[in-house]
Amino acid sequence: MPVSIRSWPWLAAMLLAGCSASRYEADYTKRVETYEAEAPFAFLQRNPELVEGAASLRLPPDFAVVPKREQRDDGAGGFVEAATDPSRLRPPFLNQFPGYKETFERRLTVDNAEYPVSVAIGVVPGDMKQVGAIEQEILRQVGGNDAFKDGNHAWESRDVLPIAGGPAAWRVLSLSGPQGFEGVVATMVEFKTLPGRCDIWLSADPEQDRAIIIVWRLPDSLAGSLGPPVSSLGQLVARTVAIPLEEPEQAGAAEDAGDPPPGDGDGV
Repeated sequence: MPVSIRSWPWLAAMLLAGCSASRYEADYTKRVETYEAEAPFAFLQRNPELVEGAASLRLPPDFAVVPKREQRDDGAGGFVEAATDPSRLRPPFLNQFPGYKETFERRLTVDNAEYPVSVAIGVVPGDMKQVGAIEQEILRQVGGNDAFKDGNHAWESRDVLPIAGGPAAWRVLSLSGPQGFEGVVATMVEFKTLPGRCDIWLSADPEQDRAIIIVWRLPDSLAGSLGPPVSSLGQLVARTVAIPLEEPEQAGAAEDAGDPPPGDGDGV
């Protein structure tokens, strides 16, 4: 004779409790997976920064776009508009920055001197054929700088796990040596040569239709000011890169125009 669950209230309670526990475990597991996926990015702001419609990425907090022109003290109690010092926009040893778009900056104070941590970004339309040309152009300029000309500098391959559909394969060039930085010392703007670090990340996905260049630069005195080392931050940010889809008309126009060589047009 079949037995109704109604006649076994304790059995019904156990079954219902089991279903509830199962749902709770599934929800808990999902929350843990979400936390584990997002936890490495706790050092980055949640909202991505847009780079002139060509790409987006997430940066550490308190980074702001560096204007290409700014108000300067004219020495007579007033202000005058002037071009921003190039050292704030790009490394001084990259006179031609391929596809330069924007620079983000956070200024930090150590021993009464304020200096920037900067992230400069370039975007060069074109397929993987562009990557080798960009690498050679950057190495040519690096080798012509006194601070690096004696070094044996080489690009290294780095794979990341993208979270926003961006490039998974990157090429990285790390440079250490004296570099020029615009700082503020005792309220006075000064351009000083200091020991520094520069990491250049270049996207190298076989299927990419544009190369993304991300250049991190900071004085050695600020190396511990951002939490993780700049090499770790560089990898985290590279994982957050997203490439917006082009409108069909724009894509067609880009094909008609051809691939611009590195350094042309948007170079700074």
